[in-house]
Amino acid sequence: MSIPLLVPDLGADTETVRISSWYALEGERVELDEPVVELLIGGATCDLTAPCQGSVRGPLRPVDSAVTPGETLAWIEPTH
Repeated sequence: MSIPLLVPDLGADTETVRISSWYALEGERVELDEPVVELLIGGATCDLTAPCQGSVRGPLRPVDSAVTPGETLAWIEPTH
C-alpha cells in the first residue's frame, strides 16, 4: 500500500505554499527521512521527507505550483 506525501498544515496564518523543487522524481528510490520535495512558504523553505523507504509515485505537481495543506503531492511505494 502506497503512503501519501502530504502538504503539512502550517497554521491558519500560512501564506501561499508553492513547490520550490523536487529532489526525487517519479520512479526514483528514496530512503526513510530523505528529502523528496522543497516547499516555499513566504520567504522560507521547508523540506518534506519520505515517510518510508521506497519508490516515488505520482502525480507530481510541477515546480512553482501552489499547493494547500493536506494535499497529496506524491505517494511512496514502500520497499522491504
